Amino acid sequence: MRSAWAALAPTTHEVAELGSGWSVTAHAAAQLAHAFLGWPLDRLDWLCRPLDEVRELAHRTFSAERDVTFSFLDNAFSVREACHETLTIYEDTDGPRGVQHILGGFDIPGATGWDAGGGAVVVRIFDREKQIGASVITSTRYVSTIGDIDLARLELFTKNDMFRVPKPRDSLAFVRGVIAQLGAEIDAHYDVSTEWPGRVVRDFPITTDGMHLVQHRFEAQGRAVTVSEQTYPDGRDVVRAELEGLPWGHDLWVSIDTRPEGSRGQICMRMPIELGKRVFARLDTIPNVDRS
Repeated sequence: MRSAWAALAPTTHEVAELGSGWSVTAHAAAQLAHAFLGWPLDRLDWLCRPLDEVRELAHRTFSAERDVTFSFLDNAFSVREACHETLTIYEDTDGPRGVQHILGGFDIPGATGWDAGGGAVVVRIFDREKQIGASVITSTRYVSTIGDIDLARLELFTKNDMFRVPKPRDSLAFVRGVIAQLGAEIDAHYDVSTEWPGRVVRDFPITTDGMHLVQHRFEAQGRAVTVSEQTYPDGRDVVRAELEGLPWGHDLWVSIDTRPEGSRGQICMRMPIELGKRVFARLDTIPNVDRS
């Protein structure tokens, strides 16, 4: 595979700045395939699903688990020693044109630490007849192209970050207020989401660790904020809020983890980088939120 890849003379592109924390997503690959192949996003949505759903939804064309003298997957990894390799390819095509979802991994016997093994999920978009295509290495900053491929349609990137915050008196109200402000950068309707009517969707204990889970849903005008509350016997409280009704492929959630010793927050998003920068800038204006 390495020699065949080299023979195609691929060009590697860094699609996010080094150290920025942004990485390309399968959703971005689906956008690129949508533009390149002209297929509807509904047909490409399986590329973005969790792996267990990919196995159910897609046609597997190759699967192997074997001992090899070297292992290579596009620009995702290149192992130049004996290892145990796993490789699974799912594919959807129309004649010579199509997409592949590739799950590859390797394990080096006797090795320890970071060099002991690894893996990657790669989405390929191709036209075999014209010998052009792209290889999107998800969760990285890298995309490789063969031939003339416009990467401008790679719009959806992901980033997460942690922040410090004083213990809130009411974690649910605090998280709803935070995500309302951040969501307003994407869609102004979310600015008033703290006023939307809500209902409890689920309320039950988890007996294995004593955790109690309550799930809320606040909605209006075809949009919603879902909130989950997890409370533990030791006083820990985890509240997570996520937006629904965003444009295709976009995602934003915020959580606060409160323990007796203090609170910390986490934010995770999938959206165009410039929009994401505005969301982070809005987060930095919220009193007592510290990302430094």
